[in-house]
Amino acid sequence: MSHTQSSFIGLGSMGTAIAQKLIDEGVSTKVFNRSKTAEQPFVDQGVQTAETLVEAFDSDVVFSMLSNDAAVLEVFSDELLAQVPKGTVHVNQATISIAAAKELEARHAAAGVRYLSGPVLGRPHLAPAAKLVTVAGGDTSTLAEIQQYLDKFSGKTFHVGEAPWVASLVKIGVNYNLIHALQAMAESISLVENAEVDPNLFVEILTFAAFSGTAYAGYGPMIANKAYQPAGFLMEMGLKDLSLVEGAAQDLNLKIPSTALLRGLFETAMKDETLAQSDWSAVSEVTRRQIDM
Repeated sequence: MSHTQSSFIGLGSMGTAIAQKLIDEGVSTKVFNRSKTAEQPFVDQGVQTAETLVEAFDSDVVFSMLSNDAAVLEVFSDELLAQVPKGTVHVNQATISIAAAKELEARHAAAGVRYLSGPVLGRPHLAPAAKLVTVAGGDTSTLAEIQQYLDKFSGKTFHVGEAPWVASLVKIGVNYNLIHALQAMAESISLVENAEVDPNLFVEILTFAAFSGTAYAGYGPMIANKAYQPAGFLMEMGLKDLSLVEGAAQDLNLKIPSTALLRGLFETAMKDETLAQSDWSAVSEVTRRQIDM
């Protein structure tokens, strides 16, 4: 196993897209996933795979994209980090809680491993065109050192502070805005279609007149056409993101008024077998049913 410019740990849909983009850009990259079936498309290309997490850290920069708090805290243990060469750079791209983010910061600092938080905004299909957005938190000089890699898949990097956990908070806040956008579209589309207005025409008006961003342009047609497959982001992940908002508010001693209402909608969707396996924008169907009542 040879040293590489980058490694990628966690080959879900987004992790796979980013790792593939790095490879396509000529960055020597090795990959690691606990479920080895996810590595097969890379093996078929002749890409290196790490047999262990320690091997994965034999790179200039290590990216990771795991699913939740439990996964990152289990994988990036004190025992693992003690075996990583001091000064190695780890960029954690997972969307995690403030508490988990601070715990990871402490573990990396104790082991002498340089740590950045770098969650991305956007869906996996934006990675090949380098149109993801990276929200970065951590040491300015370390970020500058690895910026060349971020530029391979991100059109813009926002450095939000020297403390890595702040990037996690910003990502939580962005996702909360997306949840509100889904709910606003669900309510407004349900309103007009009950007067026999073409929902696709309404979305066209909406995105042309005032809301031209990717959230409305991307999710609006899905809601209008009830087209929630394939699921780019599962319902359970939407509920997870809402839970992160609630946790962040508690950590900061805040009370956010609408989280309880939104939680109720997501929990109702999770009880429906079809909606639970759909894209998270399918939470709109709960609102449709409630309005139709």
